[in-house]
Amino acid sequence: MKAFKVGVAGAPSGLDGFKLISNLFTQCSRTAHVTMMQNILETKFNHLNKTNDAYTHFRKLKNMVKNLYRSGFKLTKESFLGMLYHVSLPNLEGFPFVNVAGQLNLRMAKGDTKVSNNNVVFHLCSNAKKEQFIT
Repeated sequence: MKAFKVGVAGAPSGLDGFKLISNLFTQCSRTAHVTMMQNILETKFNHLNKTNDAYTHFRKLKNMVKNLYRSGFKLTKESFLGMLYHVSLPNLEGFPFVNVAGQLNLRMAKGDTKVSNNNVVFHLCSNAKKEQFIT
């Protein structure tokens, strides 16, 4: 922790020091990406609540997307499709899909942060097939 304090104190600007602190609390994993994307897709504007306004709603969405990008998610045609594959599945916290994000997290922790559609489909299909044979 002492090295971290020195890093923040030695940062070229206050903003750089703040970014160091912020990055300490930003989760950079497939699990975090999937959770954030689910939250974004589930965020709806409640027009029946008279205290809500569109500006606040859009600012909330913008901040959620910023957090997704800050966590290391890179938006490409492939990453978007892979994320849709992943979040479209039922019960991601249960079998057979619970291990998919975990397996991708392990790869990302080793520095391989690019998740291809082939990776997602391979893990999804291999876990589904394994589950079919467990009785």
